[in-house]
Amino acid sequence: MEHMLYPLPYNSELKVPYRAKQALKDKVAYIFNHPSVPRAQRSLFKDVSTSGSKALINDMSTVAIAITIYYIKNPQQFGNSFDNIHFALIRRMWLKVFNHLHLQQDNRTKDEHWKYLGITLRMLSIQNGLLDELFRVVKEEDYYKTSDDVPRKRKRRKVRGTYYEDYLCSFD
Repeated sequence: MEHMLYPLPYNSELKVPYRAKQALKDKVAYIFNHPSVPRAQRSLFKDVSTSGSKALINDMSTVAIAITIYYIKNPQQFGNSFDNIHFALIRRMWLKVFNHLHLQQDNRTKDEHWKYLGITLRMLSIQNGLLDELFRVVKEEDYYKTSDDVPRKRKRRKVRGTYYEDYLCSFD
C-alpha cells in the first residue's frame, strides 16, 4: 500500500483543538510506552517526554484529534478508509516528538530520527484501540476546543473568618 498516496493538509489548515482530555493522553502515552514498541523508539519517547516537555503528549493527542476530524469531514479524499492515513497520523505524532526534541536542543542527527517511525497500524488499532478512542473523542467532542473550555480549580482562602474564592487559576 502506498502510504503517501493520501496527503494530509498542514497543521495550520487543520482545526487543532486546544487540549486533549486525560483519557486520550493516557492512551497515547500507553501506546508509545508499550513493551511491543522497539526499545529505541520507547527510549526516545521517554527521554523527550520526561525532559521538560510536559506538553508533548497533549501535542501528540491534539494533532491526532485534528487529523481524525479532518478525516471524518472528508472521508472520500482518503478512499473511505482510515487505514489509508494511519502512516500520516503516526508521522505527525512523531513530528511532535521531534519538535520537542528540537526545543530541548538535543544534538541528534535527522537521519537518526526517521528510524523511529516503526509503530504499526496493528499497534494503534487492534491491540491498543487508539483509533477507536480517537473516533469516540471526536464524535462526543471530548476535548477542549479553546482555553476558555478548560475547567479551573479555584482555591479557597480564609480572610477574617469567611471564605473567599481565589480567582487565580491553576491548570491540571
